[in-house]
Amino acid sequence: MNRKLRQIGKQLSADKRKLSVVVVLLAVMGLLWGRMLWNKAPATALASGPQGQADNAAVDNSPRTRLLAGPVVYVDLPDQMERDLYALDDSLYARSKPMVNVLVQEKSVTQPADVVPEAELIRRAAQKLVLQTTIMGEQPKAVINGQLIAPGQQIGGFELLTIHPRRVVIQMNGVQIVLEM
Repeated sequence: MNRKLRQIGKQLSADKRKLSVVVVLLAVMGLLWGRMLWNKAPATALASGPQGQADNAAVDNSPRTRLLAGPVVYVDLPDQMERDLYALDDSLYARSKPMVNVLVQEKSVTQPADVVPEAELIRRAAQKLVLQTTIMGEQPKAVINGQLIAPGQQIGGFELLTIHPRRVVIQMNGVQIVLEM
């Protein structure tokens, strides 16, 4: 132990900056320690009652206790908040232009083999929609292609049916599709 202290002393005396920093820190620590002993800081914490006064049975009236008892400040808080701090304000988000509605190909007499089923066209149109986030709560909302929508609203010809965490269900012409993040 003594050898270790000598080694630390040699390192500190070799660098004057380190030595001055250590001396200043020791002086500050000594002042704080002396101040704590001088004021005789309590070893236990004291709790206040509902009126801001400490329980008389548990607290003595020594000078150190009177120093610790500061002024009591009462704050009247409203029973209900005026606004919901976590509610999303739709007006702050720009609305994107609605997507082009899905075109259903008509059956032609000359080219019956080229007809694509309506459900497949709807699935292809749904691939253009990107679910960016879902916001759960009393009134859940989803951000699809940068547009904030709620259940019952439409985007790109699709009606938003339900919102779940990280996925939504949309519908067009009776075909339901699940979009996931």
